[in-house]
Order: sequence, then structure tokens, then C-alpha cells
Amino acid sequence: MTSYYKKIVGKIINDDKEYFVGETARLRSLVSKEEANMERTAYDYMQKRLNILEAVSKMKKF
Repeated sequence: MTSYYKKIVGKIINDDKEYFVGETARLRSLVSKEEANMERTAYDYMQKRLNILEAVSKMKKF
């Protein structure tokens, strides 16, 4: 998860709105459609990533 935080910080520094919008949409889709088909650990991992993206998007108003 540490490498993910580093990636997010880089995207924040570069003000990469497209990444946040696209990745948030992609993860929302996966989490909602594939929840029944994926392992619990994978679901939890994706949900954590989605939570991070949504929190940053709110702060940056993306």
C-alpha cells in the first residue's frame, strides 16, 4: 500500500485530475460489479484504494 500512497502523492503534485476521475470510476465499477466474484482481500484492497482516491478528490475538489 505504501507504493500506492507514493503514486497518489505524485499525482497530487502534478495536479493530475484525469487520473483521479478515471481511476475512481474504474474502481467504483469493479467494486460494485465484481464484489461477488472476487476474494475478500482483493475487494478490501480495492475499497481502500477507492477511499483514498475519494478523500483526495474531495480535498482537491476534482
